[in-house]
Amino acid sequence: MGGKVFHLNRRVNQEELDAYRVSWNLDDGMSCRACCDPTYFRFDLLGTPRSAWNKSAARVFAADYIKTNKLSKKCFDEVMEAFFTRIKNLQAQYKLQLKGPTVVLAAKIKRRRDFRKYSVGSETYVKDFSHSSQLFQRRIFIAMFIPLLRCHVDMLERLGVEGMSSDESDTEEVIGNAYIRRNNTRYRAKRPLWRAAIIDAWLRVFDTCYVVWRRTATGSMHGSAVHVRERSADNWSSSKSFVAGLEKNAYNHEWLGARADIDITVRPLDKAYAFNHDCRIYE
Repeated sequence: MGGKVFHLNRRVNQEELDAYRVSWNLDDGMSCRACCDPTYFRFDLLGTPRSAWNKSAARVFAADYIKTNKLSKKCFDEVMEAFFTRIKNLQAQYKLQLKGPTVVLAAKIKRRRDFRKYSVGSETYVKDFSHSSQLFQRRIFIAMFIPLLRCHVDMLERLGVEGMSSDESDTEEVIGNAYIRRNNTRYRAKRPLWRAAIIDAWLRVFDTCYVVWRRTATGSMHGSAVHVRERSADNWSSSKSFVAGLEKNAYNHEWLGARADIDITVRPLDKAYAFNHDCRIYE
């Protein structure tokens, strides 16, 4: 892209931004063309750091940066975040320039004063109590607890909360149990549209192991109520979110085939992941 990739002359006008935003909003940028290319790279200084144009530009920038510097595809999200930070600073700089030299000078003086007074504040932790988050944490826990599952901890972490079904239950139970049917909620798991079916069975093993562990460890099922999960082949989640950078067999091949610029948007790895378990786990 060259050394002047972030020169202010690369900014886009409002008409171009409006036209691209319409195309992007049709499906959150999954099928629209890239806003630019590495040879003529441009960005949005008029909107927000994560505007439709800048999201597309971030993908283009990250893909080219990783290719040029021979980095791992796993760095893609990190490079994109760095891009958004850079754009945020450029937008602030650009807006100051529009206000004239007096305002620019005043801003520089204020930054110097703020720097002298700067001190690190206390860190704030925000807890996520969503069902998908709880389910993700339990799967990570049981994978780390059981030696035969530990080899899959890294993949679980890569799937993250976004890789969990939106309505998956936190346990896997026997549907024929009348007590469970009477006393527990039953609902259908909504598998993410992007996720391959093979992952369903792979994840259920973690859920079953968690139930067995909780019963043997406590001798009861006190705590969160057990939910019976019903699955259906056509019960998909309506969420458009997906996890990028996974092995190719982690994705629904039909969903993947319908994506535009998958090397930029999805970035599937060519190798396959072994979504299976040591047979001893079933003993």
